[in-house]
Amino acid sequence: MNCLRKKIISEILRKTLLLGLLTFGVSLSVFAEPSSSPFQITSIRAYVGGAGTGVPAGTVFIATDNPNGTFCGQSVYAIDGSQDNAKALLAVALTALATGKTVILELTSGFCPTIAGYNTLRSLSINR
Repeated sequence: MNCLRKKIISEILRKTLLLGLLTFGVSLSVFAEPSSSPFQITSIRAYVGGAGTGVPAGTVFIATDNPNGTFCGQSVYAIDGSQDNAKALLAVALTALATGKTVILELTSGFCPTIAGYNTLRSLSINR
């Protein structure tokens, strides 16, 4: 009887774990942020911004060779200088521009959020 109970409990745990993993995988795909195809960064513009400009202080604009704005409707994207990762994003952007490498852009949400009309970056990754 004990052996049967252990087998039943083991089977229930296995199925629960499998269901949990499947649910987790689906939730990750639902919340995945939009990522671009590889683009070249063509210029970087640091902007003072601040009160009355409509642009937060410390915003950096990244221009890409995105043809016809195929990624979220634009070819220029913003780094929000008030975010913790702003310096890291700028470092990656400068490295890509200096080396001529392409980057993959990731936006902060699936709805193309903006700063002064420009989509905000969540991450940048450099390609070979």
